[in-house]
Amino acid sequence: MAISLKKLSPALFPLLLGHAPASATSPSFDCSRAKSSDEKLICEDDHLAELDQAVAIAFKQALTAKKADTADVKTSAKERLDDRRACGAEQICILDAQVKAISLFGEMGSNVPVPPWIGEYRLNYAKVHPAVMDEKLPQMRGHCTRTQIASITGRFGETLKFPLSKDDEVSGTAVKYTNDIYQISYGYEEDVARSHIGDQVLLCLSSIPRNCPPGDNRGREYSATNLTSRTSWIMPDSQHMCGGP
Repeated sequence: MAISLKKLSPALFPLLLGHAPASATSPSFDCSRAKSSDEKLICEDDHLAELDQAVAIAFKQALTAKKADTADVKTSAKERLDDRRACGAEQICILDAQVKAISLFGEMGSNVPVPPWIGEYRLNYAKVHPAVMDEKLPQMRGHCTRTQIASITGRFGETLKFPLSKDDEVSGTAVKYTNDIYQISYGYEEDVARSHIGDQVLLCLSSIPRNCPPGDNRGREYSATNLTSRTSWIMPDSQHMCGGP
């Protein structure tokens, strides 16, 4: 979902663009009461604290949106918090959980954008913390690998255009990597469409679905950061979650 900065209050620009003053880098909760691993890491990292504030703002906006279903917004907020808590002390996992929360609240009526420094944060973190880099496939939430884009298409294999004209019909977005990981979305993912075959990507495992039937691993979500453009996206590896059709 594309979100215009023109709709935002000017007072929010420093926070959401990654240039917040020191006093604005406190998260939405009281760090003196932080107990869980994810809360402690958020309190120690200015960027994660900034992102937590953005999530809180997005949640409040979604609650008061014209067509908001308050119960759905609150349920979604709890699910996103559970996802973040499941990350434990994995910083990229926490980052991706917060990014997904902002995007979800955007679909529910918020106009808070995902900060533009997200991709750069992943790249810098992986560079400084080589222990999160796995050789072929990410094995744990918050772990990453380097790969290349092998193909970019619509959901049914058709050419994915960029830029997209108002007359173009889109079935969704699909991207495959040279390590055989596949991502798919029902929507048009602009940052995928503007990428190129052969672009190097940092691919990180964001979430693993819970309570899946034995042998059904569908529904894992990965964040991808294009090393050339620094743009990024988060998409699942299947059209359906585990246990589905």
